[in-house]
Amino acid sequence: MFFAALIWLVLTGLLVGGLARLALPGKDPLTIGQTILVGIGGAAAALVFQLIAQALHPAAPPGTVLVIGPLVLGAWFGFLVTALNLMPVGQLDGGHVAYAILRRRSLPLSRFVQAMGLVLLWYSPLWLAWMVVMLVIGKRHPPTLADHRPVGRLRVAIGLVGLVVFALSFTPKPLLLSWSDFIGSFRQQFGF
Repeated sequence: MFFAALIWLVLTGLLVGGLARLALPGKDPLTIGQTILVGIGGAAAALVFQLIAQALHPAAPPGTVLVIGPLVLGAWFGFLVTALNLMPVGQLDGGHVAYAILRRRSLPLSRFVQAMGLVLLWYSPLWLAWMVVMLVIGKRHPPTLADHRPVGRLRVAIGLVGLVVFALSFTPKPLLLSWSDFIGSFRQQFGF
């Protein structure tokens, strides 16, 4: 399974590259070394990043900014792509898993996820592009030649592992971009 290998690769990147170091509160983290800053707090980070950061730096004071290196940034991007692909919609891998387990009952789940995508638009304008992708992909999964066969416990367990991976890697606000920043950039770019 491709995503199992991807998850192990991402976790290895996190552990080998390390969640670099912590900047002190009140200090500008961008002036400390040649690293890349990613907002790892609240809704900006996947749950797995928050758990690993807490495990590596349990005594970090409130307001601390986590500064990460390029390897961990690659892992973050891997988690983002994994979460997007594991959404249970249409032809995405999550849609295939949902259809394999729920069969024709996966359509209401797909509709619910697309409705939640509209809610995610409130968090970030970045979901606008992903909503278009989900609309193009569609809600329905086409029937398969094996729809009459029972799913089996092992496949249900594998599907639940996919659900756990999705829950650990999903973030409602992957980049810290507000609607006012987005609209301001749009107006500046197109002269409105």
